[in-house]
Amino acid sequence: MTIPLEGHDHSVLVVDDTTSNRLLYSTLLARAGYSVRSAANGFEALRMIEHERPSLVLLDFMMPGMDGGEVIRHLRGEANTRDLPVVILTASVSSEDIERALIAGADDYINKPVDSRILLTRIKSIIRAHHDRARAAAEPERDALRRELDEAQAVQRAQLPHVPVVWDDWYVMGAVVPSGQIAGDVFDLFRTSDQRGIALLVDVSGHGTASALVAAETRTGFRELVAERPLVEAITVLNRRMGERDTGKYSCVGGVEVRGRSVTVVNAGLPPIVVLRQGKQVVSVVGNGFPVGMFPDSTYESVSFEAQPGDIIVMVSDGLTEPFGRSDDLTEALARMNIADEPPSSKLHTTSFDARLRTVTRESAPELQDDATIVVLEAT
Repeated sequence: MTIPLEGHDHSVLVVDDTTSNRLLYSTLLARAGYSVRSAANGFEALRMIEHERPSLVLLDFMMPGMDGGEVIRHLRGEANTRDLPVVILTASVSSEDIERALIAGADDYINKPVDSRILLTRIKSIIRAHHDRARAAAEPERDALRRELDEAQAVQRAQLPHVPVVWDDWYVMGAVVPSGQIAGDVFDLFRTSDQRGIALLVDVSGHGTASALVAAETRTGFRELVAERPLVEAITVLNRRMGERDTGKYSCVGGVEVRGRSVTVVNAGLPPIVVLRQGKQVVSVVGNGFPVGMFPDSTYESVSFEAQPGDIIVMVSDGLTEPFGRSDDLTEALARMNIADEPPSSKLHTTSFDARLRTVTRESAPELQDDATIVVLEAT
């Protein structure tokens, strides 16, 4: 007769000082699909549990050296085993002995000699009840975490600039598609007091909450620095400050500064920042220096040029390029985004721009999990 394999993914530690009993219980449990280990005494059992926690302990109550009650008290006294299910096996029919086992913290008891059907039924129901309680206890915590993530997502979205942004000679769009609820990518668009237009893209290593916090700090620090410094100097100082923070995260950063048609670009680790003129790449600014925050003494270089009407400057994070095989090649991503044929100013609204980015990243490689961001500046 084949016994249904009801114990998959669950393990039982059998503790009994009698070799024949250990073999009997282990065989019954293994045939029911449980992963089984055994211990000959309480001291050995505690060492094994410390190394690898089972789903349930099947524990003989009357053992020399350390009896079952002492084993349970040790388990209940430790935070990581306090709720570990324990079933006592006892040859005693004394109500005092059974009460002593339950007071010590046993979840249930089974009298010897053991009926195999009762043994398997009790073990299955206790493991199931334990998992149900754990799930019920964790549900409020999961709900609170979901609410916190929803609030963080709303805050992050509110902190992004409202697009499109129109400067004297420029029309600017941007979009972020997070891989989860919150992104380690951000972008920023603003004017300084001396009338420079600044576009920033930050792609922090990893993604999720920690990366989002570093991205927000990087953005705030950059805004403060570039208000009184040239672009390359601002990123150099930012790198030193973020490197000293030692967060374990680093940021690929790209900055574009425009004053009239004069353009300055700094690329610290992003895919190439490109300029399209009549659909063709005429400038490509590759990353130089290390990502911000990786090495405090890293230095950076800027590239400057004069833009012509109709020129389009494109900055992206590697979440947009990697789905097409190479993080440093924008060709396929730009073709899919169709920016050259339909530039941002040609009635391309924010909603459709976001949707286009989402479609390109998700349909191209849905198995990749990374944030994707794009910033586009069009000289009008």
